[in-house]
Amino acid sequence: FSSCAQTAKHLDILQLLGVKDGLIVLTKTDLVDEDWLNMLEEDVKSRVKGTFLEDKPILRTSVRTGEGIGALREALHDLALHAEEKSARTPFRLPIDRVFSVDGFGTIVTGTLIEGALHVGGEAELLPSGTRSRVRNLQVHGENTAIAVAGQRVAVNLAGIKKTDVIRGDTLAEPDSIRVSRLLDVRLSCLRDSERTVENGSRVHFCHGTAARLAKVVLLDRDALAPGESAYAQLRFTEGVAAKCGDRFVIRFYSPLETIGGGIILDDAPARHKRNDAAVLSALAVREN
Repeated sequence: FSSCAQTAKHLDILQLLGVKDGLIVLTKTDLVDEDWLNMLEEDVKSRVKGTFLEDKPILRTSVRTGEGIGALREALHDLALHAEEKSARTPFRLPIDRVFSVDGFGTIVTGTLIEGALHVGGEAELLPSGTRSRVRNLQVHGENTAIAVAGQRVAVNLAGIKKTDVIRGDTLAEPDSIRVSRLLDVRLSCLRDSERTVENGSRVHFCHGTAARLAKVVLLDRDALAPGESAYAQLRFTEGVAAKCGDRFVIRFYSPLETIGGGIILDDAPARHKRNDAAVLSALAVREN
């Protein structure tokens, strides 16, 4: 953490995304002595105070010597066993991170299924376009399967869809399960160590699922959001966004591209609000609680 600003930023992002569990790994431990490792551990402990990693195990590892690798495998296995199981009963949702075509099969999309269960032969909707298709085939880790469930990496063969009809950032979902909107009401937080202030009217990159969209920030009860502060806001887009209430997101500064904050979606298809409207702020507080 002390020598890698990117690692510290990754922790900030995990916090914004609501991650609740994890562990800490010190790598390349064969390159330094015991005193240095002890100092590093104390530094890391101080830096993760107040985060979900506070009081979590710190494992020392070296790929070259094999130190700690077995213990790391066991710790990761234990984390997976105690992870909260995702519901397979909710409508399925797959943020698409890759699209390609295979001769004789057609268009394939890949991603991590974050909700529900996906079945061969079932109908699927591409969002935000609204194009519908049928699931011709499914693969999980290279093996054909009749069903894929939330948490799995999935390759989906879509019938009647051209490769050019899909881009990274699109979402594959159960038909009519997600509303596409150009407005989102959110609880927006600015990172404590951000070097930027989010001003009313700021343009930001909105990162959600595998999508990155440009948005205008409308702060509903103030003119600026300073580092460490949080407030209600409305994000306004020039194109449709497929999201759900309760989804987490990250925002990055327009230019230069750096992470400045994030939050949680409170209304996925709101009306256009006026600022400093007590009724709007009260309604958002009800939604949040």
